[in-house]
Amino acid sequence: MKRHLRLRHRQDFARLRQEGQVVQNHLLKMSFSPSQLAHHRYGFIISGRLGKAVQRNRLRRQLREILRLLDSQISLRAIEQPNQSPIGYDMVFIAKPAAMRADFQTLKTAVEELLEQAGLLTRQ
Repeated sequence: MKRHLRLRHRQDFARLRQEGQVVQNHLLKMSFSPSQLAHHRYGFIISGRLGKAVQRNRLRRQLREILRLLDSQISLRAIEQPNQSPIGYDMVFIAKPAAMRADFQTLKTAVEELLEQAGLLTRQ
């Protein structure tokens, strides 16, 4: 995933925690909010209590790959004025303990469920 598609700053994570809408399932919790950018940005919170660094980084890599595959299906917010470009969303995915034991396909299904609950996923 390219750097400009990642949330990296503390204030971005804090803004999403305070202002973002939240959806969750048994594996993940997702907080999201519209941004002023023409693309989506993604962040990941995987607590140190969930496992060793190798396991946490593996989960982070899997989530990045899932979102890379789904990025074209995640809808951009349309704006009323036709001259302006669409606006993306900032999203933070917070892992629950069960996510550490899930395989790739289960994680992908969980991410798709969250995006559908949020109304962001468009099937093509």
